[in-house]
Amino acid sequence: MTRVATFVAFLIALFAAHAACAAAPSFDCAKVTSAVNKLICASPELSALDAKLSRDFDNTKSQGGIDAKALRAQEDAWLKNVRNACADAACLKTAYEARDAALLDESARAASPAAYDETRPFPADPARLADARSLVGKSCTNMLGDGGLVFSGYTVPKGFLSVLLNGDAVAPMEKGGARFAFLIEGQASPSCKIADVVALPDAAHANAFLACSIADMDSYGFGMRLAGHKDVVGYWTVMDGRLMRQPIGVLGGNMHCQEPESGE
Repeated sequence: MTRVATFVAFLIALFAAHAACAAAPSFDCAKVTSAVNKLICASPELSALDAKLSRDFDNTKSQGGIDAKALRAQEDAWLKNVRNACADAACLKTAYEARDAALLDESARAASPAAYDETRPFPADPARLADARSLVGKSCTNMLGDGGLVFSGYTVPKGFLSVLLNGDAVAPMEKGGARFAFLIEGQASPSCKIADVVALPDAAHANAFLACSIADMDSYGFGMRLAGHKDVVGYWTVMDGRLMRQPIGVLGGNMHCQEPESGE
């Protein structure tokens, strides 16, 4: 074998060893006996999910404000009743992703209860939310009418106007008493699409749709508040093509909000 071939073989072996290490789960696959653990060891994706969950669990357990004993009990219950009840890889993937999301949510709550409360999605009827989310990814080319965006079955709440953000638009819509904000990417182009949707607070908690900015942080988005009130009850920005609710208290003062004019 030539030196070049030997070096190439070395690189391949090194890469394979690195990949195997990166995909290794949190336990020793050489010692597993259960069907569930064998499924995990046989799948690089599941192995990576297991390793990530283990890291996130350890990090959360060591946080201030976390009851480590109670968290351990939750994890043991999940292992017994959810993970170990799976019979295939698809079930395990769903179980791991849901558990890790719940763990990270608990970590965020413990890190800053005030910021956590201000960044939670507003509640929405699951069926209504699923209906709204079914539009995500669809083209909005055929949804442009003389009066603006026309969604099937959705109407613009009275007095609400869209907010423009760096070429995109956030369109407030309602259906069956539920209110949502749709992120429209490239709203002025033929290739515009619905990129994301979030539930808005009901009319009893907020009835003004606002264009907002925080001057000293170069932050722009939209917010909501009750008419006649000063305090904003929710503030969202666009991050990586998604609408993200931001912690108003953490962002600080100098927030300026006003009702948009003609959708601007």
